[in-house]
Amino acid sequence: MLLRFSGAFGSGADALKNGRAAIRICFDMKRALPPLLAILLVLPLIESRSIESLPVEAGSSIPMEWGSLADSCEHALEGSVETVRSRRTPQGGIETEIRMRVSRRHQGRGGVSETFRIPGGILPDGSGLLIPGMPRFTEGEELLLFLSAESQRGLRVPVGLDQGAWRIVRDAQGRKRLERPSAPLAGVDYEPALLALTRALEARRMREARR
Repeated sequence: MLLRFSGAFGSGADALKNGRAAIRICFDMKRALPPLLAILLVLPLIESRSIESLPVEAGSSIPMEWGSLADSCEHALEGSVETVRSRRTPQGGIETEIRMRVSRRHQGRGGVSETFRIPGGILPDGSGLLIPGMPRFTEGEELLLFLSAESQRGLRVPVGLDQGAWRIVRDAQGRKRLERPSAPLAGVDYEPALLALTRALEARRMREARR
């Protein structure tokens, strides 16, 4: 079976700040899988030119507390993902537009809908731009999301990449829990987490009011 992929590889926030080389791969799966796996292990160490400067405070390898997420985000909101659409830009890059139905806003202003664009994504033809640490959004999922400010090109990223996107799930008793897509076993109870977040945001607003 032949597989064609076009993408970019990097490490966490550095993939956004420093960029990584775009790579096109066309190969026979059976013969190319072992060397491909070796390549993927090495690619995060390869430096390249910047693809975009984005306001990312931490990469996926640096744990962030609720206080750090609260201090770094422009928007903190809860809601369900309505649409996810990836496209190629006129400049040749790839970005994904996500529209969410907002049920609750903890930080930032807006209405009942929030639309934002993130770098990367997978196009219908199977080509794409992959940024390690960037969460994958799925239509219908419910999220607690921390978004950065917009870049000069109007792009945002979850603060701390996958640490800024928490799935809202329910256990067998119907209680809410928060899970990171990359670490579903490291979930936390919703109510204590929300209390910690509320206190962190209140502390942020008090500091900003004193300036």
